[in-house]
Amino acid sequence: MDESVQKLIGQLQDFRTRREAKLRLRSMGSAVVEPLLAALRDQSEGVRWAVVSILGEIGDKQAVEPLVEALGDSSIVGAVANALKAITGEDFGENADRWTRWLRGEPVGARQPSAAGRAPLTDAELVRKGLKGVADEIQESGDLYIAKIRLKDGRQQTVRINPAFKDSDDNAVVLIETVCGPASAKHHDWALRQNLKLPFGAIAVRDIGNKPHYVMVNTLLRATADPPEIYSSAQTIAQWGDAIEKALLKEDVH
Repeated sequence: MDESVQKLIGQLQDFRTRREAKLRLRSMGSAVVEPLLAALRDQSEGVRWAVVSILGEIGDKQAVEPLVEALGDSSIVGAVANALKAITGEDFGENADRWTRWLRGEPVGARQPSAAGRAPLTDAELVRKGLKGVADEIQESGDLYIAKIRLKDGRQQTVRINPAFKDSDDNAVVLIETVCGPASAKHHDWALRQNLKLPFGAIAVRDIGNKPHYVMVNTLLRATADPPEIYSSAQTIAQWGDAIEKALLKEDVH
């Protein structure tokens, strides 16, 4: 494996270098598909998730069969289904049996219609379809969509989604974030260590009401984002945000 590619794949381990490494690997296209496929067996869930995301964005069909095998990995199964859909134009969800039969050219039965030829979803359609079933009410405020995500034990977490956001490199992205609680210097080391456990996204500090707060944040490329990806990301961000809030405040505030 080329040392530069190996180094970039290694940088997927760390939330501080993961985003830039993903962008660089994606820009290399099919040339990095084989080393990325090898990294599907990495011990880190964050690396496996990032690899699947990159493969879906590259769109090389040699990744299809290994990705179908990766549907057996419950920690990344949603991301794998999204990548397979992006590469093939087919949609058998997380059903490994249907994908396997499709690979063999066998009858599959009823399926979701192919995305080919369909008009792209508007921002509102993307968010509302993505949050269907997990949010009772969605409020709109300009480009923002604010929803309370239902969690276990009667808890909930407010998630803010901006599908019209531009990142620092002027890429069109979907920004998904939730407030976890007030930030303080004594918790910074602890918060940074939590970042290393996250499969995607990161804990950041943002001023809210002129006071620093910890927020869980993730971004998705707007061009390739679809409702299942919004669903998975919003739910994961909400779960992690709630867990951090519980550790910090011992109550359900946000």
